[in-house]
Amino acid sequence: MISISPEVSVRYEIRPADLEAILIQNERRRGVARLSIPLFLFALTAGMLAFLCLYLIDGRAAASTAIFGGAIVAAAVMIWSPRQARQMALKRVALRLTDPGNAFLLGPRTLELGVEGFAVRGPDSDLRYTWAALKRAVEMPDRILLYLSDISAHPLPLNAAETRSVMAAIRKYAAHAAASTTS
Repeated sequence: MISISPEVSVRYEIRPADLEAILIQNERRRGVARLSIPLFLFALTAGMLAFLCLYLIDGRAAASTAIFGGAIVAAAVMIWSPRQARQMALKRVALRLTDPGNAFLLGPRTLELGVEGFAVRGPDSDLRYTWAALKRAVEMPDRILLYLSDISAHPLPLNAAETRSVMAAIRKYAAHAAASTTS
């Protein structure tokens, strides 16, 4: 077990919005959402069905309308589906947080940063990490996200003074993580 001699220590409280911020940041990091093959096939099928229905109703005279209608349906499906998936993910987080077994995810925490690494302590947890475990730190206007893997992060909702002291310690001890910091 690592022994942390804290140089910087801050207290904060994790709220549901902090966990949702991780999902939103992960989505942003992926950049432009890539169109998956199943989604593309679903949109193409929906567009073709719309074309077929319009074509069967009005015949050859409405071929251009049927093509345009099919294209609109396909585009609507491609635009609507990623937004719907994001909403479903946020609802799953909210549902997961209402489960009493997951109550440990929220609440008061203390972050301690030292030469050896950093520790996150809560009422029923004590997690210690070396600086090598920190993959990247993302500084946002109202929080810092400490990524321990590509998608798993620990949110730190801090005020401006605390953010400066925490980021200074991260830059000092984990330059590799601070180099990937974005606002």
